Amino acid sequence: MKNQTKYIIGGAALLGFITLFLGLNYGPSASNNLAAVGSSDLVATNGIHWHPMLEIVIDGEVMEIPTGIGLTGGHDPMHTHESDGTVHLEYPQFVTQDDTTLGRFFEVWGKKLSATSVLDYDESEGDKISFTVDDQEITDPVNYQFSDGETVRIEVQTN
Repeated sequence: MKNQTKYIIGGAALLGFITLFLGLNYGPSASNNLAAVGSSDLVATNGIHWHPMLEIVIDGEVMEIPTGIGLTGGHDPMHTHESDGTVHLEYPQFVTQDDTTLGRFFEVWGKKLSATSVLDYDESEGDKISFTVDDQEITDPVNYQFSDGETVRIEVQTN
């Protein structure tokens, strides 16, 4: 009876572990459920590992992008390791369009971004702000989707 109880407890523990593992890796959640995400919003179903560059220039001076954005208190899939402007997008499974936007990066960073403002600069205060990707102007920076290897440049001329 004692050995039989060990097998039952061991089997139950193994079943619990398998259920937990499958639930965490394959279970339904808003970010990992294809039905919840909607296929038209998907960028990838098996993850991405991209490295676009972000360059912010204030009055002709290149601003250093801080290291550790998205790494404080956890590990956000969108983050920085270096201060050279490399933005890491490291998503393991389903990736939506919203996951890859410049606006999302600024949310993770905790900084302001709109079509007319960035950081503490605002066109309503006389500052001139431009947004380009590989030298092509973009007009909706918040919803702009990063791509691997590109350079996003934000240039500010203060008043």
